[in-house]
Amino acid sequence: MKNPVSLENIGGRVNQLLETIQKEMFVRARDSYFSRLKEITRWDEVVHVLDNKGVAVIPWCEVEACEDDIKERSGRS
Repeated sequence: MKNPVSLENIGGRVNQLLETIQKEMFVRARDSYFSRLKEITRWDEVVHVLDNKGVAVIPWCEVEACEDDIKERSGRS
């Protein structure tokens, strides 16, 4: 939305607008991320979640070797 801004204190107003824009962008990005986050506990769910653009959180996999195994088994990089 366009709003006229007085030249008086324009620097302060621009800074305020930029802070508001940054906060709103952050909230949208955070909400979008968490809406796609899926905790899965069975292997047969992994590929399905990944195919649907989900972010798989796998509680039993907390080491790099496990992550590499999942990438290989699911055909992901």
